[in-house]
Parts: sequence; C-alpha cells; structure tokens
Amino acid sequence: MSDDKNNSGTTVSVVGPGEGELIILGATRMRVLEDGSNTAHRLGLAESIIPPHTPGPPQHRHAQHDEGFYIISGTLRFTVGNTDYDVTAGTLVMVPPGTPHTFANITDRPAVMLSTFTP
Repeated sequence: MSDDKNNSGTTVSVVGPGEGELIILGATRMRVLEDGSNTAHRLGLAESIIPPHTPGPPQHRHAQHDEGFYIISGTLRFTVGNTDYDVTAGTLVMVPPGTPHTFANITDRPAVMLSTFTP
C-alpha cells in the first residue's frame, strides 16, 4: 500500500494486489482495502472470498452505516429479515442502517464480493 501526495496536496492511497489488511473470518478471507483512515471515515472497502458451503455471520444490523455488497463472481444468498435473495456476479445489494442481514455461500463454487461501508 502506498500513500502519495498529488498535485493538489491531497493524499492518494493505492492498494495493490496482495496488499491491505487480511482478516480470516472462519473460512472467509477478507482483505480490507480501505479502513476509512484515508477517507475521513466516509467510506470503507473490503474484498471477501467466500468458499463453497460457507455460512456467513449471524444475522446482524449496523446502526450507523449503509453496507453495500457487489458480487464479483459466484453466487451468494443474502438473508434480509425473513427474505432470501440469491444473487450472482454483477449484482449490487445495498443494506440501509438498522436492517438485519447476513449472507452465505450455499453453492459448490467460491464467491468473491466487494463490500462498502459508509460512513
């Protein structure tokens, strides 16, 4: 990861392949690309690789931030309240503050998603 000043004097953050903080959550590998420290905590960004047949976290809610999930590859099941959504590559799921949600990979193939956290 590198941080450089551009011509306007602001800091530019560049996170290359294999860089960023790696967090292991059971079988899921999450790579934090932006923890908010470069965006005044307006935006966080993480890439997750979810192996086949991997349950997600318990259903939970975030009081203060929207959470977005963009599916890069594979299929994931999002459970929002009592509703299930099976979503595939190219799909964006946006969960507003206070909304109970979780996700899981119920398929035989790995899935990759990009998550945003705002603010």
